[in-house]
Amino acid sequence: MKLFFLCLLALSCGTEPTPKPRPMPIPRPIPKPKPKPTPKPTPEPVVESCVLEGADLMRDGGYQVRQRKVGKISVYEPVVSGCKMPVYHHGNGTGAFTGFYRTQMKRMSSHGYLAVSYETTQSGSGKGALEATDWALARNDTLPLVVSAGHSQGGQCAASLHFLLEQKYGDSIKVASVGEQPAFGMSRYSYAREIPQLKGATFLIHGTRDTTVPASWVRRGARLYKNDVTWYAAEGATHMNVQPFAATGGLAFGNCKLLEHKDACEFFEVVMPNSREWTKVRL
Repeated sequence: MKLFFLCLLALSCGTEPTPKPRPMPIPRPIPKPKPKPTPKPTPEPVVESCVLEGADLMRDGGYQVRQRKVGKISVYEPVVSGCKMPVYHHGNGTGAFTGFYRTQMKRMSSHGYLAVSYETTQSGSGKGALEATDWALARNDTLPLVVSAGHSQGGQCAASLHFLLEQKYGDSIKVASVGEQPAFGMSRYSYAREIPQLKGATFLIHGTRDTTVPASWVRRGARLYKNDVTWYAAEGATHMNVQPFAATGGLAFGNCKLLEHKDACEFFEVVMPNSREWTKVRL
């Protein structure tokens, strides 16, 4: 009997208890990655126009002017840096060259415009003017703002270029035109169909002593415009001496209509028609 209990004790001592299974650890939630902040686009630096507000519109501006030729394009270029230039194109009258209009070219350039002119004595079609203006607009220092001006047949050129630029560039460009004693219809027989399509603004000038392109000829074209058009008579101006009037009036008009300078708008819309030099003509 004693031996029996000893055997049971031996068996119980040699048998190890079965260990209980350990509980499985509770899985931790996978942390969601924090969204990376969307980088803000770097704004393009604002490049100001070289044309300064508040300058004396009746005199040349403060920029030095370099004159040169690029093929058939006469260039009057202001010495500027850190700004961009609006473009000014002047169309020559019949038989005239750009040098005859140095007053307008230098006035505009010295105030910060890149002034160009396609050298031709038959400018009315506007084809050469478009080539010169395309060259100017392709530069990286110009703005898509164009004053299209011209004298006599060049006045038709101003309207032709206005039309061609708007047809080519659409709303990506802003054009204003200045017709200095404009001989409407010269070298552009489609003018009567094109002028009513013009957008932007137009300034027409005729000299009260002009016997070459009288007011009746100017009126024939003026009635076709459906855009923002203004007509002033230059008191005492003949067909050949309109340059000083056009230089001052064209600069004030361009600064007002393209750059929206308040001082230029006041000068063009209030000071000029109330002076001795100008009379506003009713269309």
